[in-house]
Amino acid sequence: MANYTFHHVHHEASDVDKAVEFYQRNFDGVLQERNGKGGVQRAKMIVGGAMINITDRADTRVGLSRYQGLDHFAFRTDDFEATMARLRENGVNIWQEPESPVPGVRVVFISGPDDVKIEVLQIDAV
Repeated sequence: MANYTFHHVHHEASDVDKAVEFYQRNFDGVLQERNGKGGVQRAKMIVGGAMINITDRADTRVGLSRYQGLDHFAFRTDDFEATMARLRENGVNIWQEPESPVPGVRVVFISGPDDVKIEVLQIDAV
């Protein structure tokens, strides 16, 4: 039987540099690679061990090769209050204020670059 691990999220951005800066400023993202090929700008970021590939192919037609359909992705934090303070200080748009849907879980939804929906959550140890 095959084994699977999460590899990456691909973010189609209108401005690769702005997206890179957002992940660096708000989530301590580390730029691993930045280049361009065939007129497409590319960046590879690492945030909390997860890879985010960022490209700017906005001038291509949406179709099977460029699909829009992911609702959101999430970053888990171990300090929700500090994370919220940082996001607010950086002027990040919070489109759903923090809540606790179940005991021991705190969650907020923010707008990332290009209005990508990002969930930030803390799950307390049980």
